[in-house]
Amino acid sequence: MQEFMKLLSLRDILLHVLNVVILFVAIRLLLYRPIRKFMDARSQRVNDQMREAAEAGEQAKARQVQLDEEAQQAKVDAAQAIAEGVRQGQKTGEEIVGRAHKQADLIVGQANEEARRIQLDAKEAVRAQAVNMAVEIAGKMLEREVKLADHEKIVEQFLTKVG
Repeated sequence: MQEFMKLLSLRDILLHVLNVVILFVAIRLLLYRPIRKFMDARSQRVNDQMREAAEAGEQAKARQVQLDEEAQQAKVDAAQAIAEGVRQGQKTGEEIVGRAHKQADLIVGQANEEARRIQLDAKEAVRAQAVNMAVEIAGKMLEREVKLADHEKIVEQFLTKVG
């Protein structure tokens, strides 16, 4: 009987081992392959997402480099535009100053001409008064009438000598 027990127990053990093997095979067939497929698909999705993220990062870096270059070019263009504006402003300023100098020269020339004309008019008026006074004085001194043409000639000679 002991042998039977041993046998039973050995048989029970073999049955348990056989059950474990069957269970292992069944689980492997029923669960392992679907889980493996699921895990492989998930790994593939994660790898795809990582690759897409890396590509997006590279594209972002390339875009950043491009934007930096465009910003640098914009700075250069702005500096050139400012320099051109300054040159145009200086040129316009020089033109305005040149026109102002020409206008000032014209005004000074006109003023000088006006002063010369006034001076000539004043000299002519003084000369006429001197001639009239000389005629009057000579007439009184000589008590005769002196011709105006003779007097003008005398005054002209006198003024030429004096100044």
